[in-house]
Amino acid sequence: MVLLGDVFSDGGSEQRSRSVELFREASRLGDASGTRNLAYCYAIGLNVAKDKAEAAKLYIAAGEMGNARAMCNIGVMYDYGNGVIQDRTAAFAWYVRSAQAGNKRGMTNLGEFYMLGKGTDRNLKLAAVWLERSGSPRALYRLAEIFLDTEAKDKKKGTAYLEASAKAGYTKAQARYARMIEETDRETAVKLYSEAASKGNADAPSGSRSWGSPSQT
Repeated sequence: MVLLGDVFSDGGSEQRSRSVELFREASRLGDASGTRNLAYCYAIGLNVAKDKAEAAKLYIAAGEMGNARAMCNIGVMYDYGNGVIQDRTAAFAWYVRSAQAGNKRGMTNLGEFYMLGKGTDRNLKLAAVWLERSGSPRALYRLAEIFLDTEAKDKKKGTAYLEASAKAGYTKAQARYARMIEETDRETAVKLYSEAASKGNADAPSGSRSWGSPSQT
C-alpha cells in the first residue's frame, strides 16, 4: 500500500487522491511508514488540505511505532512550533530517539542542539560525536564551526571539515571556504562563490562579483 501510494502521489488527480487513501489505510493497519507518509501529506498539503496539527499527531504515532524519520519530523515541529506548542525540550527528546534509531537528519539536528544548547545543556563533545556520525554536508559545516569558532579551536580540523562540506555542495560552507582561500586559490574561490550564489546563498554574490571570473586579471 505504501509503495503504491508513493507511485500514485505523483500521478494524475485520481491517483494522487488514491495515494492518500492508501497511506490512510496502511496507517489504520498499524504501518509506521504509511502513518509517516500520511503525516507528511498533511504537513505540506500534498494531495490533502494542509493541517499541521493533524500532521503532528500522525508523526507522533509513527514515531511511537519506531519510524526514525517520523521521530525527526516531530522533533522539527516541536523545535519551530508547527502544529504543536513550541517545546525545545520535547524536540531534543525526539531527536535523541531519531538519532539513536539511525536517522542521519536526526543525528545532525541532535548535534546542533548540543552545539547550541537548545533544549539541553551545551555540550560540544557530544555535539561533535553526533555530527560525526551523521556526516551530512550540514553536519560537516557545523563541525567546522565548532573547531573554528568555539573554545574547541582546532583550525586544521575545522578547515578540513569546512572544505569537505563545501565539496559536498553545502552553500554556507562554499561561501565561507571561498572567503578563506581567496588569496591562495582564487580560481577555486570564484567557482565556489558562483555555485553558492546560483543556489541562492546571500553571502556569496558580493564575493563572486568582486572577484569576477577566474580568467580576469
